[in-house]
Amino acid sequence: MKSEKARNRFRAFFIYLCGNAAPLGGEIERSRERVMMKYALLMGALGAAVFAAPAGAGLSDFFVAGSGGRVYSVDGSTLEASEVYHVNGSWNVYDILYAGNDNMLVQIRDEIRLVDMMTGAESVFFDAADYEGTNENFLLEGFAATSDNELFMSLLQFTSESIDLVGTTYHPGTGVYREMAVIEHPDTIGSYIDLVEIAPDVFLGADRHGQQVHVINANDGNLIDVYDLTFSPVSFLQLEAQLFLLDRDGGLYNFDAADGSTSFYGSLSGVSGDLLGATSYEVFSVPAPGGTALLGLAGLLGVRRRR
Repeated sequence: MKSEKARNRFRAFFIYLCGNAAPLGGEIERSRERVMMKYALLMGALGAAVFAAPAGAGLSDFFVAGSGGRVYSVDGSTLEASEVYHVNGSWNVYDILYAGNDNMLVQIRDEIRLVDMMTGAESVFFDAADYEGTNENFLLEGFAATSDNELFMSLLQFTSESIDLVGTTYHPGTGVYREMAVIEHPDTIGSYIDLVEIAPDVFLGADRHGQQVHVINANDGNLIDVYDLTFSPVSFLQLEAQLFLLDRDGGLYNFDAADGSTSFYGSLSGVSGDLLGATSYEVFSVPAPGGTALLGLAGLLGVRRRR
């Protein structure tokens, strides 16, 4: 059953990559009043806005990860990366989140693993296949920590009738999984390889295929705004009050969440292959490894909230 699910996900993903799948939605029509109302809500929730870091000021240390299963620690003052872990199987690491005490959540294909970078122990923390319904397949795109200590994730949901990009949450403390809403797209299916929360239920999504950043209302899936970029973003990085974007070549850019403007900060060195994920040293709390299996079972036994 598990291998057949994997084959079905690969088949669906192949169709998606070849461009044979019907695009999500059409053009977004929104009035000036709607835009102004949502911006007022967003700006009010942001409070103290994130600011751009001046070049050469020096940053806090952080982690990045990418192709070949490599995880690096980056010196914020020099932007030099040093490999600190290599994921079992050498799969590409698409996203990471620091869990404290040398533990890291790493996204490998459609699952999130909890890895101990000191001992090398790895366990499955979240598997999208466990939440697939009848005749549907999921592809995990990206995830982000929320202010409620949940994971907010974007999942491509393939069924015989449609392909939807769905916003979902997973609570590591209770194992509860929820589907929030179908996420709106202006033209085609995007790939939110990374997300970041900028206000309660308001997220930025990095669309690497469209070279855009989308501002998303997680409650209803509506787009608040779309920011065009001149590069393909693969990850957000939040260091204290500073928000950055990274591209796959290790370029680091200041990013202003209020207007979508960017400025080049510097380039990382020491990263082998494509860079795909980044995280600060801020700790996202997760249960002890021994309790993750029980929490996963509790989530599966719980009622799955549908749209």
